[in-house]
Amino acid sequence: MEKIIDTVTIEGVDFTIIEKPKTLYAGFHRVALGFDNEPDFSDTYNRFQKEHTKIIDSITPECRINLSIGYTEWHRKHDVIREAMDCKETTNINQPKDIKVIEAPSCLLIRVKVTDESWTLVEKNMGEKLMPHFFGLMGRLFFTPEQGFTNDGDLEMIYYHSDGTQYVAIPVRKNK
Repeated sequence: MEKIIDTVTIEGVDFTIIEKPKTLYAGFHRVALGFDNEPDFSDTYNRFQKEHTKIIDSITPECRINLSIGYTEWHRKHDVIREAMDCKETTNINQPKDIKVIEAPSCLLIRVKVTDESWTLVEKNMGEKLMPHFFGLMGRLFFTPEQGFTNDGDLEMIYYHSDGTQYVAIPVRKNK
């Protein structure tokens, strides 16, 4: 179960620091064809839309989670093949054969709700309003000596709830 550790408010936008236990993600996965290619996000999305009810024991039934995998390392080294996955959290590692399961270790997450105010902060700090820029924004705001966080892992997460609410999250660790 997630545990809220802290909330940091920057320019009216709340960033929640969460202690997240080991998590199983089950869903539809694609790997890019090479270092210079993007994975097919539209394929994972379309498969999720058609077949998400096959996911067994979802604990996020009203939510589609989009995982971007490998992007942090790709930005650093350019030698990582990136992956995409549209999924749900689950308690069951045993899924139908066409559903991939990824296990993420316990971690801290920084999560922000997508709102008009958070979009304004993205545009101010990143120059344009694109969903992936939320990840860069969180790095710019929190991977500083003052905030004391660094990236922990290579997942970037966007939570799309059925009521239209969206959150963006990244795993982090607190520097000692």
